[in-house]
Amino acid sequence: MLKQIQYLIRNKLNPCVEFEFPGTAYAVAGSLNGMDSRSSSGYYVNRYWSMWKLPMYGATDAEAVLAECKKCAKAFPNAYVRLVGFSASKQVQMVSFLTSRPAVGDKDMQAVAERSIQNN
Repeated sequence: MLKQIQYLIRNKLNPCVEFEFPGTAYAVAGSLNGMDSRSSSGYYVNRYWSMWKLPMYGATDAEAVLAECKKCAKAFPNAYVRLVGFSASKQVQMVSFLTSRPAVGDKDMQAVAERSIQNN
């Protein structure tokens, strides 16, 4: 994970730690009214997560960013924690990845140790 954070910093992306609980962490494609037209396609329900502090503008230390991810996970052990990289020039989110999963598993998700890739 440290290499991912270093990549984020090296590419001048501003790290931001976010968290959300399992019931609302998943993005659901579609619109609130059930229609999928040109005006609403690409809209995702539950796409916003809560920020853990402000974004870490100008961060240069991957260890410090990782420490903030760990603090967030400790404060919210039953939540997903992700790290997002924002581009200041494009003013959009460029990358995001999970840094922590809930201590209490979601009934629909498989434990990491139980996952496998099967070739058919």
